[in-house]
Formats: sequence, C-alpha cells, structure tokens
Amino acid sequence: MKIFSTCLLTAKHDFCKRTTYLEILKIIKRHLTVSETATALRPFYLAVHPDFYGQFPVERKVNEESLKKLHEYITDLHKTGRAKPTDINFYVRGKQEKDKYKYVNMKLLSGDITWIPYRGPATSQIRWDSSYYHFTGKQNPHDEYYQATSKLHTGTLISWLQKKGPDAKRKLESSQNIQEQINELYEELIDFVGLEDINWYSDWEINHYMGCLRSFSRFCHNHPKEVKNILKGRSLVFGNKPGVSLYGEVVLSSADCDTDWMTFLSYVPAYDAVIERLPYMEKRLSELLGNIKIDRRKKKQIMMATEYELILNKILNCLRNCQRDVDRYFHGQDLSHLELVVEEGSAPMTLSTSGKFVTPSSIPGIVLVKFIAENKEKAYMILQDMALQGGMEKMYKKLCKEEFQLLSLKKEENVSPHKMIHCCERLLDDKIFLHSGLNNSKLNIAHYYALMHDGEMTIPWNWTSDIS
Repeated sequence: MKIFSTCLLTAKHDFCKRTTYLEILKIIKRHLTVSETATALRPFYLAVHPDFYGQFPVERKVNEESLKKLHEYITDLHKTGRAKPTDINFYVRGKQEKDKYKYVNMKLLSGDITWIPYRGPATSQIRWDSSYYHFTGKQNPHDEYYQATSKLHTGTLISWLQKKGPDAKRKLESSQNIQEQINELYEELIDFVGLEDINWYSDWEINHYMGCLRSFSRFCHNHPKEVKNILKGRSLVFGNKPGVSLYGEVVLSSADCDTDWMTFLSYVPAYDAVIERLPYMEKRLSELLGNIKIDRRKKKQIMMATEYELILNKILNCLRNCQRDVDRYFHGQDLSHLELVVEEGSAPMTLSTSGKFVTPSSIPGIVLVKFIAENKEKAYMILQDMALQGGMEKMYKKLCKEEFQLLSLKKEENVSPHKMIHCCERLLDDKIFLHSGLNNSKLNIAHYYALMHDGEMTIPWNWTSDIS
C-alpha cells in the first residue's frame, strides 16, 4: 500500500500539483490500446454484430453505422485522450433465436469505455469474456465445465444419456445446419484467397465462428488484391488476439473490425523472418542438451512466434553459461530419444504423463540439466509405454466409432491413453445398452459429464455402468 501511495504521489507531482488522484487514474486507464479495448468489449461486439442480422436489413444498417461511430470514438480517445460526445443506437439479440431484438440507446460521454456493457445492453444478458471471470475471481455462469460440475451427476451413464439425450440430438441437428454453412464459406474462402487452411481457436460458440467467416468473406471481396498478396499459401486462424503463431498461422482477432484486420495484415510479412529463425534456435537448444528432441505441444491457447522466440532465447542464454554442468551430468550421452517442451511461465520443471520434459522459460540452466539427468530413464520408459498404448488407443477409438457410428470421438489432454483404452473397452462391453443413447453422436472423454452447445456429449472416462 505504501509503494502504491508513493507511485501516486510521484505521478501527481509529474503531471500537475492540482491533478487529483482520480484524474491520474483516468489518464492511466486511457493507455489501453484500441485492440485491448476491443477485447474488453468482445461480448458486446458479438451481441450486436451485423452478420447476425442478415434477415433484418434495418437493424443491420443501424448496428453497422453505430459500430463505426463507436470505433471512431475509441480511436479518438486512444490518440488524444478526448472524444466528442456521441449518441449510438443498437439492436441487441435476445438469448433465443425467437426473442425479439431490443432497441438500446447509449450516450458516449466518458473516457472510461468499460461502462458500455453495463449502462447499455446489460439487461440483455450479454456474456462476459472468460478473462473477466478469471481476473475478478467470480464464477463464470456460462462456463460449460462449471455447468457440468456445479451439479455433478452421480448416477450411471445410461441414466445421464436418458436425461440429456433428446437435448443433445436437438442441439446437434441445429449445429449441423450451421456447420454446413461454415463448410461452404470455408471452401469458398480457401479457393478465393488461396489459403492452406482456416481454423477457430476460441471459447465462443460455433455461430460466432460463422460470423467471423462471413465478416472475413466480405473483407476479402472488399480488398481482394491486398488479401491475396498477403495470405495466399498461408493458414488462417480466428482467435482472441492478433499475431502469427509459432507454426506460421496468421491469427486474426475475432473481435476486431475490418480496419484492424487490414492494419495487422500489412505487418504479416515481417513475421516471416521470425518463423525462419525458430527451427535454428530449436536445433541449437537441442545440441546444447545432448540432441534432445524439441517438441512444440499444441494447446488451446495459441503461442505467438515472437513469444516463442523470446522463450527460446532466454533458455539458450541460460544453457550457454552452464555447458560444464551439461558435460558433468550427461557425459556426452545422446538424448535424441527424449523430448523437451518449452513453455512460458515460472512453474517448476515437470515430466508430463506423456513422458515429455516440460520446462518454463524462467528455470535456471543447472536446474534444467539436473532434472533431465535424474529423470531421463523414467521419461524413456513412459515414452515407450505411450508408443505401445497409442496404437491400442487408436484401435479402440476406431472400434467405438464404427460400433456406435459416432460423428466424432475425442478426449481431453489430461486423459491418458490407458484411461481412454479402459473407457472404450467398457463402452464396447455395454454396447447393447448404450446404442440408443450414443448412436450418431459426438462424444468427448474427460473427467466429468457435460452437454456442449453444439450437442457434443462429454462423459468421464471412468463412467458408472448399470451392468457391472
């Protein structure tokens, strides 16, 4: 508290003796970038996005014009700290498709734009981004995992399927219609732009992905030459923030507007040099650790190429200063049969359940070397076991998909091959009783029960049987 007070006093002296603490904080808050502000307002943007009003031209036009005004207002605040008071009007969607659109009027008078979701369409129950709940510590009422675990199902798998099955089929049919439209847009954009692939990494529902594709399609037709020159031959991803991933994917923020997309795309070619450097840095790191294999583990959160380069650089600098320790612990051994994953953060180094060493960028070089030396035999045994179980897992997944005619069968990262095999074996053992509930469904294996927005059913790997 003392440090915070000192900082405020210093800031007060620097700005003006008459400046109040409140004014200082307002100035600090205005240091948000336009992109960061857009991220904060993502739930609001999605609720009023014109692409969801295709059958309502009047409402669509109103929302388009108001979004332009809002963007100009935020840009002026960012550049000058001031903006002319503005009236904006929106039509806001209800929770259900059958709900009527609600007309909302807002007056933009303040430099603090965070009040918009509250003072404006708050009564329309707009969802906050998951980062809001993470920051405040509040429970996200829309989180599917929370919904699944807040009322834990303690009965059998069959009883859960009987209860949730009809709703799952209804949601699945609805999502399949949207998926068909997505597939059409996907093929159209792949051909028109010359993209390698288009993906979606976000917690938002599938209809938001469709909205992104529609917006991008309109964007491409408005700027065909620029988009083709930059994106031809590349993979595109819609995520929570713009950048270029460590795999070279161009990531567009699903909350940004056309102007932001065009601004970011103009910088994309500059990232090519970073992408080209990464394999050489990984090779150098491998050589410093006995030729250990450097693995890039795919996660839900996209890691940008620039972030990955900084992490590699940090670890390389640590290891260059402790090569004597490498020689002392490894004795010139070849470790090419082992795998290392490099991640950001300050957690302790671990050996994952898949047999891979996972090291944060903040770990001292000597600790990294010593941990690998002490656990290399154990890691190799796990990798060997995983290789054997991986083949069996694929076989059992194939059998289950064929038996129940599943549209998809997947598992969460924390479900080991051993657990997945055990789950599939039991599903096949009880197939006579489970056919009606699982047939032609999407199935995800985890540690809990849940019904997702697209009709996908999540069940625990150790589900309870009515038979055994």
